[in-house]
Amino acid sequence: MDKVHQVCPLKGRLGGIRANDQFDDWQDRKRQIGNQLYSSFLPTFGRNRRGPLGSPSEISKAKIKVSRRFALISHAMMMLAGFCISPAGAKQTANSAEDRLQTLPTEWILPLPTQDGVTFAQITEKRPIDLTRSGGSIAFIWGGKSGKGWLGSRYYPMDRDLNRDHDITWFQSNLADAVAYRCDGKTPATTYTYRWGSYMPVDVTNPRVRDYLFKTYMMPALAGGEKVIALDNVSLRNLGGRCGAYREGHWSPFFSGKTIDPDYATSVLDWVAWLRDRLHREGGRLALNAKIDGDDARSVRQLVASADIWLLEAGFTRNCKERVSDDRWHSRMDLARWAAARIPWVDLDKSCAPPDLLDDDEAQWIVANFLLAKGSQSVLGVIHDGDPSRQLRYPATLNPPVGHPVAEAVQINTAAMMRMYSKGLVVVNASSKAVLRFKLPQGVWTDIHGKPISRTLILSPTAAAVLLH
Repeated sequence: MDKVHQVCPLKGRLGGIRANDQFDDWQDRKRQIGNQLYSSFLPTFGRNRRGPLGSPSEISKAKIKVSRRFALISHAMMMLAGFCISPAGAKQTANSAEDRLQTLPTEWILPLPTQDGVTFAQITEKRPIDLTRSGGSIAFIWGGKSGKGWLGSRYYPMDRDLNRDHDITWFQSNLADAVAYRCDGKTPATTYTYRWGSYMPVDVTNPRVRDYLFKTYMMPALAGGEKVIALDNVSLRNLGGRCGAYREGHWSPFFSGKTIDPDYATSVLDWVAWLRDRLHREGGRLALNAKIDGDDARSVRQLVASADIWLLEAGFTRNCKERVSDDRWHSRMDLARWAAARIPWVDLDKSCAPPDLLDDDEAQWIVANFLLAKGSQSVLGVIHDGDPSRQLRYPATLNPPVGHPVAEAVQINTAAMMRMYSKGLVVVNASSKAVLRFKLPQGVWTDIHGKPISRTLILSPTAAAVLLH
């Protein structure tokens, strides 16, 4: 999708916001104005945790209804005051993806039975989860059929043809203008290569190609009873070196072929938004395995906001690589918390050891990061990339009896955060260098095995603790 600015020719201001101010500033100010009006107009009511104003506390259903009604009134008041929102660029839409998340009430998609502890996600049918030791339940399968108590999804690679038989010869005979090439105009812009070969990259900027993919692969899935398309490997970086395609026999370059290309990123946002809207019209939903690329936090957030379900792959644990830390950890945690408060979030961690062989240190790092950001529709998946397809036995340490969250995560210092739960708390030290010494709240605290600990918690760099009371 295009970068969003207010471009309506207004004169004057409301709350210090000009008509050409950037969209993020407008959204922040709109919520600020709304919250001020809300506080003065309804001083006796709590705020809607997941409603249009984005406030954090839990309230009763009656209060939710009041806050939603108020949100509609305040929004109408601002519209009457002379504001309008319109994205720059050729394609005009009423709201951006971010605006959609800020203004729509929560849609409950995943069948989560309880908010206590951890609910899990299974990654493909080839790696079924054994929850005998961990307890809990599965609410979502990425790339697997729906069943009793969980939601499934149909896998699809972001911008490739899923049929292995559709090679370059097939496309030249059937859809010659569909193949995406590198800048030499001869080499297909392949992104991932497997043992058997690779899927053919296709030009998803082409309306004809979009229609072909949707009707050939996604409509049959919806007709067969699946409600979610799981779009994999979604990135704003041009990892395949895409440059152009042949239109009516003529070479048409669209991108530079460089990894970082704003035009390419814009095309990905547009493709994802188009697919989401098309799925919605057919009663479906879109799950994205959207990568966090580079430092363009706004574009990444816009990408995530285009999803109905967001899967974060290797967000905090990346096989046996160094753990995510410092500024990179903060940017990921901020995005995870932002998304988890709005849409279903799948935290897929890639552990160094297979799940059944996790030591306490790695298990607590995985779980504590998940519990810091956990929302009401958040699920956890843990896999080890080196394992063959087999059943994964989750240990009890992946589902400690912490209860349900009673507060949002708070900062301890510049590199550490904590969050209180009804039966425990979680602490993460994301510093790559500093040791954390943290005085625990009053009470008797134990580790995940029930062993008492002192009031002063000491955590090494890039370490975490899940504590019970």
